[in-house]
Amino acid sequence: TDWVRRQVRVFVPRSTNMVYVRCGLAGTGQVIFDDASLTAQPARPTPAVAPGTNLLADPGYEGDGNAWEYSMPPYRGQRIDRDTVVFHSGKASIRYSSGEDGPFRARAGTCQVFGHELAGRHLRLSAWAKTDSLQRGGAYIRLYTTSPSRGMVQSSPGESLGLTRDWTRLSVELDVPPD
Repeated sequence: TDWVRRQVRVFVPRSTNMVYVRCGLAGTGQVIFDDASLTAQPARPTPAVAPGTNLLADPGYEGDGNAWEYSMPPYRGQRIDRDTVVFHSGKASIRYSSGEDGPFRARAGTCQVFGHELAGRHLRLSAWAKTDSLQRGGAYIRLYTTSPSRGMVQSSPGESLGLTRDWTRLSVELDVPPD
């Protein structure tokens, strides 16, 4: 490809004691980075969060996929794709496909990151999931947060789906620490 500019903007709360900046490569091939910069910007105002509002951007994977972050190990055949053939509602879903086994068991997933606007709130994450021939693992949803007073806090595991299951609603809840 030709040169592509990538930008990330993130809120850094006062309690942060370290920020890591990475330009990296996962997989095989080549990448060239040049002209990287890290600048401090004024924080955007905290948006109001109304109870009962779906906070996820593109919750049905109907868009171009850029509202989600993708994470998967660099194992041959491992894929995360938008699927417009199999879906619970709307016109699309997201399909995770395992490839060859790697040297260790690793997770694959999509996520969205939120900031301090959810501090002290009670959250419920729900999604519909369908599995096909899923072995030696499970499909699940989870909420994670970090707090200076409590460290990493995560929701209860909730139900995990394996083998072949029709559409099943999964749900987990979490009280976000006030700090």
